[in-house]
Parts: sequence; structure tokens; C-alpha cells
Amino acid sequence: MQVYKVYLKILKRLYPFILMYVVIFYGIFLLQSMNEPTTNNLDFQIVKPSIPVINHDDSLLTNTFIDYLKEKTKIVDIAFVEEKISDALFHRQIYYVIEIPDDFGKSFINKQTKQLKISKIPASAVAIYVESLINKFFNTARLYLVSGIDEATLSESIIKDLSKEVKVEIKDKITNNTINAGYYYNFSNYVYLCLLILIISLITQVFNQTELKKRNLSSPVKLKKINFQLMLGHISVTIIVWLIFVIGSLILMKNVMFTFNGLLLIFNSLIFVIVAANIAFLIGNLAKNSEAQSAIANIVSIGSSFICGAFVPQMFLDKKVLLLARFLPSYWFIRANDVIVSTSKLGDTQFSIITKCIVMQIIFIFIIYFMNLVITKFRRKEVK
Repeated sequence: MQVYKVYLKILKRLYPFILMYVVIFYGIFLLQSMNEPTTNNLDFQIVKPSIPVINHDDSLLTNTFIDYLKEKTKIVDIAFVEEKISDALFHRQIYYVIEIPDDFGKSFINKQTKQLKISKIPASAVAIYVESLINKFFNTARLYLVSGIDEATLSESIIKDLSKEVKVEIKDKITNNTINAGYYYNFSNYVYLCLLILIISLITQVFNQTELKKRNLSSPVKLKKINFQLMLGHISVTIIVWLIFVIGSLILMKNVMFTFNGLLLIFNSLIFVIVAANIAFLIGNLAKNSEAQSAIANIVSIGSSFICGAFVPQMFLDKKVLLLARFLPSYWFIRANDVIVSTSKLGDTQFSIITKCIVMQIIFIFIIYFMNLVITKFRRKEVK
């Protein structure tokens, strides 16, 4: 096992670089997880916006409408001066102003065309919400007007109907640990590629040196044994790097990682780390010197992490970027992670997506492995 021992000696020299990447990764992850909002803050909560209502009408329908708004919003007082309202809107002190004209209620009952006067900041969330309340109230009122009921019955019926609310209960709640697990394994895309390209491609370059290859060919150790020991070294490095981050996730997020979803994350990362090892070996065979190897390593690791969703979530990336990313294994690795942490109970749809992503990564393994075989064959001919 002389070749394997040499492999370990070279690996020992790279130990400071490995440690540096591990420390940086966990430092970034811990900072990110500390800034993560609590689970309660992720729940949907209704916030009552503050809106001024200027009322020039004293009808029962109008008063019922204002009472309805008071339940859903905070009615604030503002002097009826057009300049002050414009200034308040401009400075974002208010977002929506309702002015009810004289005899508006009577006009509505008689199906005339008198309208509410609205001043608002276009496309604001408050404006959209308040307009939905207004539409809801008066659309309900129009339905009752068809039956020809009086104003008192109309107002009573509207309030009775609009007081009914649907209670929403979240059955599948995603915890902070689950979100962090997804972030952890997505970001590991960068570290796996960086570390394995650094180690495997660099050591491959060392053994690909022409003089060293000629000596190995003339040595009593058969070429098959040399290649076997090199492959054993690559496998050892890949498993060690993978275990470092898997064990770290088990320690930091044990509540998630010991679930079925957590085991899927681990299995998906195992498939990807094999892809990363093959990519590293390919770069080691292609790069002619350490400078070229370093440049390729940065382009592959950082570039794929950016366009595939490791640094910026895939949901925020442009469709054209994601279309390009589909030709990279990192996309399928990260896509599977996102689906795994999207729900605590995976259904058939989620399983089909995850399976597809894993199959795509396995296809990349075979493609890159075949490329390595072809390049290695040409390298041997060059030495001879």
C-alpha cells in the first residue's frame, strides 16, 4: 500500500486548508441560524391598517359600513383639508383615505351612481386590503338589494353575514430547524465541491506528472494496483469529507436529522458527494498545473452555487438562470433538498420530484465517470 501511504502524506499537508473551509462553513451557518426568525413570527397574523374616514353622510347603511371598517381597521382622525391629506399620503403617514359624500347611503339604496371618494397610494398592501373590504361590504349589500328589503334589514343582514369568518389552522408547520437543515445542505454544495476539488484534483495532478508516471510504470507494483490505491484514497477522502458535515448536522439539528426527511437529506448528500468527487477527479485530469486547477475550482464551486440555488434560493432566481442550471448536478441536489424540507409529510408528488433529482445526479455520475475513463486512456498513451 505504498501509493496509499503517499496519498495520505499529501493529504496531511492539506489539513490546514480543510480545517479552514470547515470553520468558515460552520461560522457562516451559525451566524445565519442566529438571525433566523422564530417559528411564531413565521405564522400569518392579521394587522389592522390605520385609515382616515371622512363621513358627510348620516345614513344607517353608511354608519353600518363605518362600524364594519372599525372591526377590520383602525379609523384615525384627520382634518378635512386636501393639502394635508396629500402631504400625509406623500410622506407615507397614511396609505388610504375614504371620503363618504352626502346622501351616499340613500343613493346606494336607490341604485344610483354616487361613489366613494378615494385617495390612496397605488399598489400598496394597505390599499389592496381596504379595497377588498369595501368591495366585500357593498357586493354583499347589492345581493340583498335585489330582494327589495328595507335599509334596516339590509344593514342587519350585511353585518350578520360578514361577521362569519373561516378559521385557518396550519396542520403542517415547518420549524426553524427544518429551514436551517435545508440551508445547511444547500450551502454544503459549495463546500463539497471546493474541498474535493482542492484535495482530489491536486493529488491527481501530482500522480499525473510525466516523470512520476514513468517511474510507476517501471516499478514492480502493477498499474492496476497503483490505480486501485489511488481510487481507495479518493474514496477515503470523499467519505471523510461527507462524514464531517453529516455528523455536524446530526449534532446541530438532531431533532430534524433523525427524522425520515433528515435521512433523505443525508442520502441525497451522499449521492452528490460522489458526483463532486468525480468532478474533482475530472478537473485533476484536465488541469495541467495548480494555477489552472485553482481557477477551475473557483469557477465550478462558486459559479454552480450561485446559479443553482446554494447562495440564493431557487425561488428567487430567474427562470432563464434555472434553465441553464438544469445542466449542472448542483441544481438537482439543491432542488431535492428544497422539496425534502418543504413539508414534514412527503406525498407522492414530492417523492416523484426527489426521485427524479436523485436519478439525474446518478446520470451525471456515469457521464463524468465515462469522461474520466476516456481522458485517463489518452493520458496513458501520452506517457508511452
